[in-house]
Amino acid sequence: MLCRSAVRRQSSAAPAARSSRTVPKASARPQLPPRTDVARVRIPELQWSIENVEGKRLSIAIFTHLAENFGGKLSIEAAQEGLKLYGEDIVQDARQRPGAHPNIDLLFRVIGEDSPSLELLVDRQ
Repeated sequence: MLCRSAVRRQSSAAPAARSSRTVPKASARPQLPPRTDVARVRIPELQWSIENVEGKRLSIAIFTHLAENFGGKLSIEAAQEGLKLYGEDIVQDARQRPGAHPNIDLLFRVIGEDSPSLELLVDRQ
């Protein structure tokens, strides 16, 4: 049986102390316009795509921005820009949990493999 002081101590614990999973602190990131005109972004060579659905809208905005500003190519320079656009909080989480953010993992791969640019296609609605 718990005494009152034990109950108080338990209920006053910070939420992070009770949970092993923490949400990364958000950092300021550039505002990109929502891309309602985009159906998906693809890299045919890798058979990779992102559909414009809830939960993927930031990735759609970032990869569309990269396609428009880097001549439709995902180069090392474009991948580095993409990481900046995601923000350090999400990038750090992706480093700590490989596979949790597959679109960021792709950017890491492009940078790490020092490979030629990949064709980045934007399919409009």
